Amino acid sequence: WPSEEVDQVNVTKTKNEVKKKGKHRKKFKHEYPKGVAVEQRW
Repeated sequence: WPSEEVDQVNVTKTKNEVKKKGKHRKKFKHEYPKGVAVEQRW
């Protein structure tokens, strides 16, 4: 489905933003597994 592809792109963008911002997000990333962390942010 096209909507799922868009969601995947948004997830990728979010992960890239987290990598760029880095420091204040690291604690959050360590508290949750990668997939869960993405879900928690929405």
